[in-house]
Amino acid sequence: MDPLIRTRHQAVEAVESYSPAEQQFNQRRKTAGMVLGPLTFLVILMLPMGSLAPPAHRLAAIIGCVVVFWITEALPLAVTALLGPLLAIILQVAPAAKALASFGDPIIFLFIGSFILAESMYVHGLDRRLAYSALSSHFVGRSAGRLLVMFGAVSTAISMWISNTATAAMMFPIGVSVVTHLAAQPDTDPKSFRRFATTMMLISAFGASLGGLATPIGTPPNLIGIGMLRSLAGVQISFFRWMMVGLPLSIILFTLLAVFFWWVGARGVRLSDASVREVRERLDSLGPLSRGERNVLIAFLVTVLCSAADWRWARWHSRPGWPRRWAGA
Repeated sequence: MDPLIRTRHQAVEAVESYSPAEQQFNQRRKTAGMVLGPLTFLVILMLPMGSLAPPAHRLAAIIGCVVVFWITEALPLAVTALLGPLLAIILQVAPAAKALASFGDPIIFLFIGSFILAESMYVHGLDRRLAYSALSSHFVGRSAGRLLVMFGAVSTAISMWISNTATAAMMFPIGVSVVTHLAAQPDTDPKSFRRFATTMMLISAFGASLGGLATPIGTPPNLIGIGMLRSLAGVQISFFRWMMVGLPLSIILFTLLAVFFWWVGARGVRLSDASVREVRERLDSLGPLSRGERNVLIAFLVTVLCSAADWRWARWHSRPGWPRRWAGA
């Protein structure tokens, strides 16, 4: 990865290039969306829908317009997301307090906090340091099987705190570097190499998905599910209460995955000295722990400790002898 690329947004811009034909298609798609979005809104609004109440009819027209804007990307996705509730207010589908209530939901702030933490780890390189430190450990050595398992375990552990997609994108070039050096060995069996290279890529993707199950912030659907359980069923699920179920499940599933991939792709494969040296050189190139990495690590540990404290407070607060006047009851 280019050392000048320091943020995920810059990385996306660096790799997201289009041919002239693709650029022309994208421009036409956006232009068509600017026309089809309002047209869809008007068509649905004018259709006879006697079974729907007037507010529901207007809401259907708003949804149709928003979906067209999302598909065609006529407007930035964030702008389109804000357009829906604003139109609902203007057309009197819902009052402003109700239409905009979700933007002040605690789940939204948990989203924002997890994204800020993930971005900080990415920008300062803490995620790469953790990955290279694990892969260059004495436990791995020259064993392809242990490297495969450790590679998947790192993907799983990082994706507990960072989005699954970002974790897989970060681990992919590391895996490519290892298998490239393995392919350069003169005694490498092509068939064994293909199996090992395939399993290296797959275990990073599957591991990232399994790690997302372990914590509420591992993947956005977890937070959405927590919010729905709270609003629809009145069930409060704390951070550690989720982990009491999600973490063991993630560990069990990864263990089964690691055994399967080791049996399928790593038997009989040995790593070259060049492969081991490459990983260690990548770790050395990061230098000593920077101030930014140290601060991110402190912020991460404080976040985990605060989550644990919130869980313990909830358990203490729920005791029968807890004074209700202190709880605001």
